[in-house]
Amino acid sequence: MSHIGIQSFDQTEDWDAFVAAHPKGSIFHTAAMCRTMQATKGYEVLAIAACVGDGDVQAILVAIRISTIRSLGRLAARSIMFAEPICSDDEIGEKCLNRLLEHHDRCVAQRTLFSEVRPVFHCGPNRYERDECVSETSAFRQGEREHAVMISRGYERLGYNNYVVDLTRPENELWNNINAKCRRDILRSERRGVTLRDGNLIDDLGVLYGHLQQSHSRSHVPLVDRSLFVAAARELPTKQVSLCIAEYQGAPIASVCNLIFKGRVFCWYAGIIRTPGIAANSMLNWDAIRRGAADGHSILDFAGAGWKGEAYGPGKFKSRFGGRLVEYGRYRRIHSKPAMKAAETVYRYARRLLDLHTGEKIRIPKHSISGSSEHPPIVAKEDWKQSHKNTGGEYAI
Repeated sequence: MSHIGIQSFDQTEDWDAFVAAHPKGSIFHTAAMCRTMQATKGYEVLAIAACVGDGDVQAILVAIRISTIRSLGRLAARSIMFAEPICSDDEIGEKCLNRLLEHHDRCVAQRTLFSEVRPVFHCGPNRYERDECVSETSAFRQGEREHAVMISRGYERLGYNNYVVDLTRPENELWNNINAKCRRDILRSERRGVTLRDGNLIDDLGVLYGHLQQSHSRSHVPLVDRSLFVAAARELPTKQVSLCIAEYQGAPIASVCNLIFKGRVFCWYAGIIRTPGIAANSMLNWDAIRRGAADGHSILDFAGAGWKGEAYGPGKFKSRFGGRLVEYGRYRRIHSKPAMKAAETVYRYARRLLDLHTGEKIRIPKHSISGSSEHPPIVAKEDWKQSHKNTGGEYAI
């Protein structure tokens, strides 16, 4: 085999061509998203390709080092891959992927608590659920290759759920697949005068970010800096990002920003000002489903529904829209167990202080040791029921 060279995304001429051709290439692999993350305050990007011969790309990996409190160093930092690393479907690709993960782990081990891979598609052998949305035999084999490499590098597979909606169905079938109460909530909100309008990240960033701040303040979870959306508006093609805003009595009360790539509509960020009797998020989700199908896209991805076996309010909410429950999991490697234990202690103490300050109790999931905007908080079942009663089951997702 030829020498394996490692180079950054901005030095790799065929980077986007590899992403476009790969069955599991996602928007989170694209050079435009790498530049978006690179321009986000608090994010450090490690986007690298493994090449052989004359620069022939065989594997790529995009990781983001996220630090919520800089003064705590590695205790408040982790490396997140918002999509699985991908490789060509052969032994050379597998070896190149192994080399990339080895390089990544060496770069972040002393500066982060853990690394986590969040697959967009199926990864793993037959005992894990096959992704019907990626039915190609090669894509399934690649999932097995990725799984094998990550396990061999010391990554543990954790159960994590998601819902995906098949947008190739007729509109009336998509509507009827939604929970009956959810359909009634949508129709009632329409009768009460809630309207939807298209927005854009340049003119309506203040609206979106205000809704995100409202939602994250309730959950005591840090919110990504607004520079992410400024960069997204600048770097991402307009056809790959959408913003929809719900308005009631002349005021914006909810908004959702979705990403679109290769037929997949990805629910990226959403926020809401809770309004009794108004199902604004349900309206926005149905609008994304309806429009995604009309535009010829194949999948709406709800971007996570909580850890397997744990009660999760937003996951319960997402289950109402006729999607298929899938368990693609997450892969995590802890780089320092003593540091991890110390961070868990600090995090739990800080959350207890917040509980005392606000009078609310938010349960911490067993696999989450640091809150972040890209990892929503787990909500206890009884908390979700109370919120559901007060707000029509609406959750920012």
